[in-house]
Amino acid sequence: MPDLTIKDRRLFNPDGSVKEAEEAAEGKEPIEDKVLEPLNDDDQGLNLNQDSQADLGGSGLPPSFTNLVIGMATSAMIQLGLHSPEEGKAPGKPDLPSAKQIIDLLGILEEKTKGNLEETEEQLLKTILYDLRMKYVSLT
Repeated sequence: MPDLTIKDRRLFNPDGSVKEAEEAAEGKEPIEDKVLEPLNDDDQGLNLNQDSQADLGGSGLPPSFTNLVIGMATSAMIQLGLHSPEEGKAPGKPDLPSAKQIIDLLGILEEKTKGNLEETEEQLLKTILYDLRMKYVSLT
């Protein structure tokens, strides 16, 4: 059975300071390496290194609240038939129930994160929600 090795590639140190760009990009000096045993004999193990992460289709964007909101808004626009998932192609037929679900999820995010967001994040979420809701209403 292969062991699972996890390397810490975070962009910050344990004390909260930002790692130097080269150190974070190359994954040098991981904070902690851990070797995990598979859960049972049937597990094959999984090596999650940078190469395999690229194979999983990572966009290269750092995870952030802003990127989450923009990604969800883009999905809603596709479901509303206002945006195409592929560049240069015409938008598809609207799927209003799916669009409503994404818009409602963004509304829940707004409600649950109230008071915990930076001003720019809060304004972005409010603006996107307003625009999506108005476009949804115009289509229904």
